[in-house]
Amino acid sequence: VSRCGMIYMEPGTLGWEPLLQSWINTLPNSIIDQNKTVIKQMFLRFCEPLLYLIRKGGVKELSATSDSNLVRSTMNLFDCFMDDFYDTKYVTALPDLDSRAQLEGVFFFSCIWSLGGTLDTSGRDKFNLLFRGLMEKEFPIALKQQFNFPFDIPPPHKTYIFTLPGQGSVYDFRFIKEGKGRWKPWSDELSSAPAIPRDIPVNQIIVTTIETIRNMEVMMYLLTHKKPVLFIGPTGTGKSSYITSLLLHRMSKELYTPLFINFSAQTSAKQTQDIIMGKLDRRRKDELEFHPPPPPPEKEGKVWSKSLQRRVAQWGVFGPPLGKQCVVFVDDVNMPMKEEYGAQPPIELLRQWLDHWQWYDLKDVSPLTLIDIQLVCAKGPTSQGGNVITPRFLRHFNTLCIDEFNDAVMISIFSKIMLWHLDTRGFSKEFDPCIEEIVLATLDIYKLSLANLLPTPAKSHYFFNLRDFARVIQGVLLSVPEAMEDLQSMKRLWVHEVLRVYYDRLVDDNDRNWLFDTLHNVCRDKLHEDMNELFSRLITTSSKIGEEELRQLIYCDFANPKADSRNYIEVLDLEHLRNVCEGYLNEFNNMTKKPMNLICHRALVPLVSYPQAAPQSWIVGWGRRLGTTVVDQARHSYLRVEISKQYGMTEWHEDIKSVLRKASSSDQHGVFLFTDSQV
Repeated sequence: VSRCGMIYMEPGTLGWEPLLQSWINTLPNSIIDQNKTVIKQMFLRFCEPLLYLIRKGGVKELSATSDSNLVRSTMNLFDCFMDDFYDTKYVTALPDLDSRAQLEGVFFFSCIWSLGGTLDTSGRDKFNLLFRGLMEKEFPIALKQQFNFPFDIPPPHKTYIFTLPGQGSVYDFRFIKEGKGRWKPWSDELSSAPAIPRDIPVNQIIVTTIETIRNMEVMMYLLTHKKPVLFIGPTGTGKSSYITSLLLHRMSKELYTPLFINFSAQTSAKQTQDIIMGKLDRRRKDELEFHPPPPPPEKEGKVWSKSLQRRVAQWGVFGPPLGKQCVVFVDDVNMPMKEEYGAQPPIELLRQWLDHWQWYDLKDVSPLTLIDIQLVCAKGPTSQGGNVITPRFLRHFNTLCIDEFNDAVMISIFSKIMLWHLDTRGFSKEFDPCIEEIVLATLDIYKLSLANLLPTPAKSHYFFNLRDFARVIQGVLLSVPEAMEDLQSMKRLWVHEVLRVYYDRLVDDNDRNWLFDTLHNVCRDKLHEDMNELFSRLITTSSKIGEEELRQLIYCDFANPKADSRNYIEVLDLEHLRNVCEGYLNEFNNMTKKPMNLICHRALVPLVSYPQAAPQSWIVGWGRRLGTTVVDQARHSYLRVEISKQYGMTEWHEDIKSVLRKASSSDQHGVFLFTDSQV
């Protein structure tokens, strides 16, 4: 090293122009020099003011990016439209004017969904305003003063042939490469979206919106052209569901093999490498002659030499079955814990793969080359927790962001789900008015909780997101026509679900009183009901429905053990419900070697009555006995961890295998039960 001169270039000093010139040299040879000049001039004219807006224009990115990464992302998306330009017949039949018009349209679309793809909702409004100004022949003086640009924006050398339509936002249109090209509203795709299947489980419903359509289409462009994608959005916006649905249902099963990985704080680099290598096959030498490894980034456009192929074959080349691409989806990619020096080993392993297309065998440290693999990741915004990912890893990705849904989108999504439920369950038209009322009431509770129930050190669990909104609606979806006499019955069920989702999380009397006052106001304004009249049967001494009265409001699906179907109904006789719970407890004690001596008191019954299934549940303050009672009443099988002095990792793995075998070998749901003391 002492004899090696090191030259370090600051990214700000180097700029992104060298990347642009290098990329233009890789464009298809069928694009004439005149059109390459047009492309370069468009990059220079658009990127500088748009990057200035992103860095100094008062807009917010959901994920931090660098200028070179955003410009490179624009080039990646531009490349996705170049397939036809490698076809000599297509280029020969295309007039020069149409060719330039298509290239301009491709640039506009790529620029919008790369430079503008990481902004939040308010930032996109400013981006739309500036982008429309840049498409004009003379940049408006008013916009230059509004954004306070310290530089001049030159006019284009030629007037743009086919710009975006004037109405709406630039984010509202997609570019179709036909003739001179045309701009098609994303909303046209919404009208042809399939309806919700009648037999789909509630937790698997994906309601199609304009936001999901355009994000999924852009992601399809990138994935089908082997470009890494990072999808960012707040909790509850459906990032994982959208990507999973895309990989399983929209991408060809003959060409693509998905691999799903969930990162956590304890994920290690070894676990990550073992999971990926476990899904790959060793390639033979004869396969490498036809499918050589991809060149490293600095050698794009070049071909591996025969000698290099032979040397790589000696190391070992791994990939999916021949003729397929393996798409690795890493969820919560920012979760791994940082080590002593600030690095995240699983992410550094993935970065090494993206940088060099290889990593090393864990036994003999021999290089392992990976081919026909691409990466898609998802994470939440840094503001919602999680670690900051190194820019050396992020530079490889095209970043797409989905912001918090606005009120109109949430109303549309949950109204469609409510309508689907009433239709598939066979409710009469009398219940149709409750769709809008319940959705608007839930939206009010959700927004008011975000504003008033704020987390503090003593209330660190006061975090509310769209999943809480969805849980209230899911509780209402447990209703059936046989148990709902009228609209008032449905509204009483809604109040119960709000209590289970929000009230059960509150630890302060002032917060509980606030929630009851809010429920009174929301019922009056949105449900058009007086809570005192709606729950008149619960009023005893007080003239107003409050905490004491609503503690008697319980819904469950096991109040009648002899019934053929377990309907979710309101419990009118609490003493009868307590006797039913004691009956289940006695039945359990007669079957187990470790009976539980529990008293089914008033506070216990509501907790064991709530039936909403979730992948994980955390019961605070009651220990293992309550959890066992809940599992038994739900008729689930369970495995309880028994800790001893000899209990170690081997026993832990065997317990996990046992519960997985039980869950997969029958239709009965399984529960893995352990307490904090065992952890």
